[in-house]
Amino acid sequence: MNYGALLRWLGCSVLALSACVTIRAGGDVVLREPAAVLQAAEPGFREIAGRAADAFAQRPRSPVASLSDGDVIETVLFAKRFLGECVALQRAEQPGRWGKLVLTWTIDRDGAVTSVGTVSEDLLDAPISRCVSAVVTSLRFPANAAPCPPVAFPFKF
Repeated sequence: MNYGALLRWLGCSVLALSACVTIRAGGDVVLREPAAVLQAAEPGFREIAGRAADAFAQRPRSPVASLSDGDVIETVLFAKRFLGECVALQRAEQPGRWGKLVLTWTIDRDGAVTSVGTVSEDLLDAPISRCVSAVVTSLRFPANAAPCPPVAFPFKF
């Protein structure tokens, strides 16, 4: 897989995916539990996240010793079509509003996302922030033996 092309498409860098992520965005970052993200999401966002969760449930993944940057990128790429639906919703609701959305999340040992937070403030209240957060809660990574550090991932829209 050509990760360089994928990273350019996503508008992110490998450094943002490194195992030693420090997040400083004008103070503490508050992480929300996935259930709270989905509860707060509008019905359209919940529908997209539900379809993403169904797709991930049907996707077989072999366990790994520890998650790599490649595992994270591959999983986010698998969700590309659902993220595209979030972009369409954003265009419909706020056609002129775009930017960079940085989310952070943690992954438990069975591959489930256990918390999601928004680091960047420029799209914090935009529909795309809520939709992408809902999709991220549905991501399923390979089960892994080692604890996973928080992931910070930039999306450019």
